[in-house]
Amino acid sequence: GRRQRNNPMERDGIKTAAASVALAAAAAFGCLAAEYPSLRSFNPSWPSAAPGESYSRNLPTAALLGNGSLGAVDGGDANRKFFVLTRGDLWSCGDFSAGEGDGSIRPISFVDLEIAPGPRGVGSNAVDCLDVETATLLVNGDFGAGRASLECFVAADDDIFVARGALSADDEWTLRLKAHDGRKSFPNSSGASADAIWARRATLDLAGKTAGGRRGWTREATAALSAAGAARLVDCKALPGGAAEAKLKIRGGRPFAIVVSGDVSRRFTIDGLDGVQARHRLWWKEWWGKSRIALGDAELERFWYGQLYLLGSTVRKGGFPPGLYGVWPTTDDPGWRNDFHLNYNYVATCYGCLAANRCEAAYPLPDPLLDYLPAAVRNAKENLSRIGSCAGRTYSNTRAYLERRKDLADGIGDAALFPVSLGPWGTAPEGDGQLWSQISNGAFQCAFFCTCWEYTLDREYLVKIWPLLDKTANFFMAWRDTERTPDGGRRYDIYDSHWEGSGLQKNSSAALGAAKHLFETLVDAAPELRAAGIDVPDARLAAWKDMRDNLAPLPAGVFTVDGTKTRMLSGVENADGSANPSGGNAVNLESVIPGEVFSFDVSKEFRELAVNAVKGNLALHGEARAWSGINQTPKLFATAIRSGYPAADVIAAFKRHQLRRIGRKNFHLHDGVHGVEKIGAMEFVNSMLVQCDHGFVKVFPNWTGADAKFSGLRAKGGFLLSAEMKGGRVAYVQIEAEKGGRLRLVDPSGGADVPGGWTRGRTRNSGEATLERDFAPGERLRLHFPSKNA
Repeated sequence: GRRQRNNPMERDGIKTAAASVALAAAAAFGCLAAEYPSLRSFNPSWPSAAPGESYSRNLPTAALLGNGSLGAVDGGDANRKFFVLTRGDLWSCGDFSAGEGDGSIRPISFVDLEIAPGPRGVGSNAVDCLDVETATLLVNGDFGAGRASLECFVAADDDIFVARGALSADDEWTLRLKAHDGRKSFPNSSGASADAIWARRATLDLAGKTAGGRRGWTREATAALSAAGAARLVDCKALPGGAAEAKLKIRGGRPFAIVVSGDVSRRFTIDGLDGVQARHRLWWKEWWGKSRIALGDAELERFWYGQLYLLGSTVRKGGFPPGLYGVWPTTDDPGWRNDFHLNYNYVATCYGCLAANRCEAAYPLPDPLLDYLPAAVRNAKENLSRIGSCAGRTYSNTRAYLERRKDLADGIGDAALFPVSLGPWGTAPEGDGQLWSQISNGAFQCAFFCTCWEYTLDREYLVKIWPLLDKTANFFMAWRDTERTPDGGRRYDIYDSHWEGSGLQKNSSAALGAAKHLFETLVDAAPELRAAGIDVPDARLAAWKDMRDNLAPLPAGVFTVDGTKTRMLSGVENADGSANPSGGNAVNLESVIPGEVFSFDVSKEFRELAVNAVKGNLALHGEARAWSGINQTPKLFATAIRSGYPAADVIAAFKRHQLRRIGRKNFHLHDGVHGVEKIGAMEFVNSMLVQCDHGFVKVFPNWTGADAKFSGLRAKGGFLLSAEMKGGRVAYVQIEAEKGGRLRLVDPSGGADVPGGWTRGRTRNSGEATLERDFAPGERLRLHFPSKNA
């Protein structure tokens, strides 16, 4: 019932109020900047001698710096200041073995930079403060013979780490670089010249060798340390075990710098570093300027801006995609090999980046899937039968399904089947056969990629992801199970493991939602694909429409909540009519994100099913366990908001069970297991301010009614929106049409009047009044909604 024909209900006799529309000049965007919170009000600080955990199998709790390629983690004690330098792209292919041994596919950690400031060490008054606005760690206090004031940053557009500033007195510090050696089989080395030292970490030398049809590689990274300004390196020497050491002679009261780059011959001047730092600050200024929010709630604002800080530090357009722990693997044994975990973790990192207008952060995500695609095609043809067993487990329901589907005995040709775990450059760290009885891993990713396309309408991006969409669609068109309906029609069922390793179940809502989103996008994007030179025959388009229109509806069933039998959206279609609400892992709501099956434009009856689905999750294991589930952070809160669950209750639960329980100074929600996918939880804030639903856009769709405002949030279709709620009503909506096209905005006035140049319509299912207008590319305007008493 969700896909209803678009017949907006027109209303006659509505007065036009041209005065309610005002063209907005470019300067109007951002004119209220002073009312948004100062980023520096969120700056965290630590004692320089005890800045938190610096090494971890997941994410450290100390300050994190990074540029999507090079990372740095704060560290220190009473005798030294140090930084753990990391790289997200330092991966070993091993010998392509699956598992945990040295021969397995995995990232490795990099180098420590240690600064020992003389016999007085690090003073008890020394403080590290992370300046969020400039992504700079400010170190101030007694260091050795004097008082130091240092600015430490990973340059935004250059893979260098800089610690620059001044010391109040002459001094001599000991500097040391030490390549990590957690796994001895990965070689390290070091060296020195008259004015520099370096240390290097490398993977096993398998370049040119092949295994299982894959060609090996060797990766290495170098950390080369030099000095600039009023400091020079002396007594430079290499040490055993991949270490190097030098003395840094500093002249007090004058600017100096310590710089770590990847080039042993590169040197820097203070003037040159001024340029590096200026570009660094400009990048972050532009990053912060893309959108802003003001909620009148400092705790929630700190969380939202903090996640944007982590996102900008760990992934960049054109860069390496983020594994589970982003750019910060600090050991050779990160959890789950820091892989790209496809059954939610990988794309969850970027759930919030689209509406927050940082879409470029999502652009590297398709790369590992595109690299693996030839192997995924082989899996679909040759390994389909292997979904019935994994890691020593056998799934009887999966085996029974495959036995019934004789048409799948020879696999599926020209289609893609992805395992749960991917690495870079076409690899699968758990092995090609580790499918965990899940066939939807590729579709889950494609659903998010489709969402990214909908927000940007970037044809180049669409062409990039087309091979994934094409091969995944082919898989589902062969995999679907056809069922005759009572009216003589047909519907297509999708069998998948509801969660990792549960065995095939009928119409898993997560798989069904991903498939619905995929085929809707293919149909809608067909003209763009053809315009880009991709052959989309009419027969292919008709097949996509057939899938879109005849996929089974989201399953619903009955579950007991507070002693009352309650009908709700279910995780799977149970034969006995019961509901599976998933509890501490809200898989049943992943049809909302990334499936995008519904948002605000639903009937009253469907809204009740969705809200009850949230209640079912809470009832299954209890509210505390459900809201605090370690997999729930980027899932339940955002999907609850889009389902219509009361915003005040979701905010209170997020603060109690997430922020105040596992929130850390460095903005990470630290559950001891998960990593950067926690960033995706920011989407629950976005969804309180803007939601999109199949061509309609609504501001403040599920908000508390408190005074709030936002600037530059993105809606699907490439529209940038700014709006303010004051006194419980929307005061204005400001619109910029990046690509042009038609905007269908749910009328914040509820249909009081029609501004000049706009027409009236209705949402398809909820029947809300809309304002509709065609925009030219780049056009901007502002709609005012004066109060009735104004």
